[in-house]
Amino acid sequence: MSPAPLTDALSRSYQDLRWQADPAAASHAGVLAFDGQLGAYDAESVGEHLAACRSILGAIEELDVMSMDDEIDRTALLDAIRTYVFGMEHEAPHLRNPAFWLWHLGRAFLDSLSWPSDATSATALRQRLMGVDRFLTAACQTLDDPPSLFLDTAFALLPGVGQAIQSAIARFDLVDAEVGTEGASALEALRRFQTELNTDISAHPEAQAMAIGEEQFERRLRHEH
Repeated sequence: MSPAPLTDALSRSYQDLRWQADPAAASHAGVLAFDGQLGAYDAESVGEHLAACRSILGAIEELDVMSMDDEIDRTALLDAIRTYVFGMEHEAPHLRNPAFWLWHLGRAFLDSLSWPSDATSATALRQRLMGVDRFLTAACQTLDDPPSLFLDTAFALLPGVGQAIQSAIARFDLVDAEVGTEGASALEALRRFQTELNTDISAHPEAQAMAIGEEQFERRLRHEH
């Protein structure tokens, strides 16, 4: 039996970090431990998350690699983490893109439609619904002059996100009576977020503010594609 790649433990550590930052993606991958959670994308939480990612990067760089297979694994893992960290730092979707927050929210509730209709799943859904107000309040406090294109995208996403939440409520409210109550609060929080987008979150004055720039575009081509 061949030994496990040197990067295995660090790969798992990095994946755990990503699940913690993006519980909706964890649910989509079948990781049940995160089903009741939503992501934390306020500036402080993202800063702490990226610091942990950079710590793992340092550990990967210091691996004593002897075989070509391990070197290939390490290079691939380094590229994946560096691209992710650079994107979060320089593109900063949590600061610039309200659609980033809505994509997360929509996926979190769309995936719940595939959960079994039992008490455990209903409890996880109720916990997610309870987190919507806090999640969207953080979005309003974090977003800063998003480009107009990103605002337009967010407005286009809002009806679908609302429908995803309503569908999730309909699936589980007979299993857990509190799902309907928490669902109504979540939908009200979504309506307040729409009002904030209309009235209190102003678009960036530059028409091309959504552009990531040549350096980041080249970096994406080189490391992602």
